[in-house]
This record gives sequence, C-alpha cells and structure tokens, in this order.
Amino acid sequence: MHSLSSQRGRNLVLVALFSSALLAGCGSSAGGGSSSTLSIDAFTPLSGPEAVFGPESTSGCLTGIEVINAAGGVLGHQFQCVATDSRGDAADAVPAAQQMLATVPNLVGVVGPSTNEAPSTVPIFEKAHIPMIAQTGDPQYDHANLKYFYRSTPADDINGLAMDVWAYKQKGFRRAAAVFGNDVAGQGVVPNLVRGFQQLGGTVVSNQKLALDQNSYRTEVAQLKAAQPDVIFTELDPQTAATFFGELKEINGLVPVVGDGGTIGYPAWVTAVQGAIGADDMSKFYSGVQILNPDSGPGYDAFAKAVVKIKIKEPSQFLHDPYTTTNYDGIVALALAMTASKSTDPTVFNDYFLKIVNGTTGATTVNTYADGVAALNAGKTVHFVGSAGSIHFDQYHNAALPFEVDTVKSDQSLVRQGIVPSADVTALEQ
Repeated sequence: MHSLSSQRGRNLVLVALFSSALLAGCGSSAGGGSSSTLSIDAFTPLSGPEAVFGPESTSGCLTGIEVINAAGGVLGHQFQCVATDSRGDAADAVPAAQQMLATVPNLVGVVGPSTNEAPSTVPIFEKAHIPMIAQTGDPQYDHANLKYFYRSTPADDINGLAMDVWAYKQKGFRRAAAVFGNDVAGQGVVPNLVRGFQQLGGTVVSNQKLALDQNSYRTEVAQLKAAQPDVIFTELDPQTAATFFGELKEINGLVPVVGDGGTIGYPAWVTAVQGAIGADDMSKFYSGVQILNPDSGPGYDAFAKAVVKIKIKEPSQFLHDPYTTTNYDGIVALALAMTASKSTDPTVFNDYFLKIVNGTTGATTVNTYADGVAALNAGKTVHFVGSAGSIHFDQYHNAALPFEVDTVKSDQSLVRQGIVPSADVTALEQ
C-alpha cells in the first residue's frame, strides 16, 4: 500500500496570500510591444463558500509561470499570473469575467472557470477567444463543441463511473445505495453513477437526495438500512455527512462507504465524519475515489522542483494535488503552443494546443518547458507529457485520467488501496 499525507489540504492556505502573491510577486505588465508581459488569469473562487477551490488553481498558475519564465519566457515575453475572484457564483462571475477581459493586459489564457460559474462564463471566454484550462465538473461539457475550452480533469459524473468500477469490479459489491446532497455538485455525480452501476450488473436499492445541513436524517437513515445495501455511494457536505453517518452508526447500519473526490480530498469532510463515527470505523468502512495523485516521472519531478519555489504559504502541500498539476501542465502546454505557432495570439496558437498535448505521429516526447522549446527550435514536433503523465483530450476537449482509491488512517493520512484505470472508466462511459 502507498501511504500519502493529506495531500489536498486546501484549508491550510489563506486565500489572501494567493491574491498578494499573484498581484505582487509575479511582476506587472510591461504594456504593449514585442517584449510585453503576457498574462494568465486564475479565474477562480477566492471568496465565499467555494473559496477552498482557489488555492489549487492559483498554485498551478504560479508554478507554470515559474518554469516558463526560468526558461526565458515565450518568444521574448515573460509571464505573470493575475487573480480574478469569480466568487463561485454564476451571477457574480459574469461582471468579474467582463472586468477581467477589459482590464487584464495581454491576456493569453485562463485557469478556470470552476463548476458553479462555468455555465455563465464559458460562453464569455469562448466568444473572446481565450483558451480555458477549466476545472468545471458540470456534465453538460461532456459533449460540448467548444474551440477554446479544455477540461483537464474528469467531470463529476466520470468520478461516479470510477466509483462504480471500484465497487462492482474490484470489490464485488452488488447492492448499492446512493446518498447525495441536493446541490449541483452532488447531483452532477448521481445519474451516471446509477446508470454505470446498473450497466455493470448491480442493483441500486436506494437513491436519496438529501436537503443539506438538517438537524437530523433519522427517517432517511431508517429507510436506507431497510434497503439493505452492501455499499453506499456518497457526496455530502461535512455537516450533513457527519449527521447522517453518525445516526446510521447509532442504529448499527454502517456498511462500506465509497465517496467521491468531494469527500476524500477535503480535510474538513474527513474530520467531520471521523468525529461522528470514530477513527476506527472511518478506517474500516470508508474509502474515497479521486483523480490519481501523481508522485513520480520526469514531468512530475520538474513540477515538484518548481512548486516549492512559488511565493505562497506551505507550497509543498500542492505536491500531490491533481488540480494543481493539471493546471500547471495546461499552462506549459499553452506556452509550447505559442512557441510552435510562433505567435502569442490565441486565435493562432490555440490550434496547436491539442497537437502538443495529445501528440502527433513522429513527435518527440518532452517533459519540461525548456526541453520542449529546445526541440521546437530544432525543427521537431513535440508531445508534452507533464506532471500528471500522458493526458489525451477527446473530441470534446475532455481529458481522461486514472483514479485512485484511498482509505483514511486515524491521523488522517491516506493509504492508497488501488487504482481505477482510465480505460475501465472510458469503457463504461460509452
């Protein structure tokens, strides 16, 4: 088994530190001209209830420009990261996006948007011809035809399919209950998860859609136990999860629980549920399925050396964060696309992005920005394999990645139980 620390400690970093690092630590625009500074905007929640997502986006942005600038920049330009607070709200994000487009100088790409604000802002960025390295989990983008949109991590509903594969094929469970919140993030997982488990041959004996943050769920808990599942699939916020599973334990109803990335990736969730059911039962009954956290390979090694240099508090906490690594990879690939196209115009270099990431026949594999530039300057085509390993975007610009399954020790460190290959998930998606 592979022991990991609590690698996605999003709540350890104050968002204000990111804002100050982005705005003060990356330089300012040099204005127009052949050597002007190019901007990548971390368009992400930096305030409000979704602010926990901000550090991942901004850390990937900062690490990407660290390696690009250290290697001489792009076509004579240096890079900077700029922070725009999307507030994690679809309505508030629109004026924020419009102001960002009007005021951020020499904008060549966006890290974001995330799930809540994507429906209202993706059309704005698409119309403005700004490439997006998006983190939205919204299933509506599974088959969207967008030119400038690239989702570098699997959607929420794909996470659900990975849970199915683990539970049915690798653990042998046959009777499942789905217990999810009535929020957008939770319900985005459910339809595919239910369909996938049934497609594999399993039975969904209960599908509960919980109103969040109630004082008690005794009626729902009793109904769940009566359905006699042998596995529970879940994503709930910390307070709801603690109440629900605490009451389930009281009636001796605990069975194996498989949570998605919205559970295993959040220390606050683990803390709440561990407090409600106890550390021993947490270790015994719960496992979480999340995007595979990289920890080796030449592309990862280059990322690991760079991320600890960025000017934020405790940058090492992002060493194994799949959102940080894929954002970093996306920014480096955008820079290589500029070099390959000999242009910093998004309408020109955007056509090179997929060639760089997916690779073409005869392309030279490179793992760092510096090596990519050297190969391109030598007249070669390149295939960039970065910190997250080889990523392939499909025709709808969605990336396929493997998933890992972790349990939680009493000290909240994670123990990897297994891997769900991306091919198994993709096969179930068809």
